[in-house]
Amino acid sequence: MIKKTICQFLVAAAISVFSINMAVATTYCGTIDGKRIKVEAEASDWIDEKVHGCPGSWEACCDKCGSYLQNRNAINGGWNCKKDWLSTGIWLRGCELDGNT
Repeated sequence: MIKKTICQFLVAAAISVFSINMAVATTYCGTIDGKRIKVEAEASDWIDEKVHGCPGSWEACCDKCGSYLQNRNAINGGWNCKKDWLSTGIWLRGCELDGNT
């Protein structure tokens, strides 16, 4: 009986953790060629998130996303775009992160 209760508790805890991790804010930041581009985070000057939905140039896509958010006062100027060293995508980095001032 105790083993069954412990197992039920562990399964419920694992489901709760998975559900919490899935609750991510999505911020849409424009369109390119009819495709919506977005970051999986709330827009702020501390953002450091991969830009999703880029149909072509990652740099142009990230630049469009950053400009879109800045023009709507969701982030301040001073942001930049940075590719990861594995070339899996491009990240929009807010002005408050180290190296962006």
